Amino acid sequence: MSVTAGDFAAGKITVDSVLINGTTIGHTSDTDLLTLADGLLTVAGEVSMTTLDIGGTNVSATAAELNIMDGVT
Repeated sequence: MSVTAGDFAAGKITVDSVLINGTTIGHTSDTDLLTLADGLLTVAGEVSMTTLDIGGTNVSATAAELNIMDGVT
């Protein structure tokens, strides 16, 4: 399939088991892992990342340190 520059519209796209359908993005067995709506991304599951940046500020605390601040020992 060849696509030239410009708008591309489709009802549903599946690429290598990743499904994009309207406002949801998922995988073959879990089709609504990510939901996009009005500037909000909702994740149905866990998020794993190397670096977390909130509003331009890098969060350097570890998960264990954040749990202590939240009252969990």
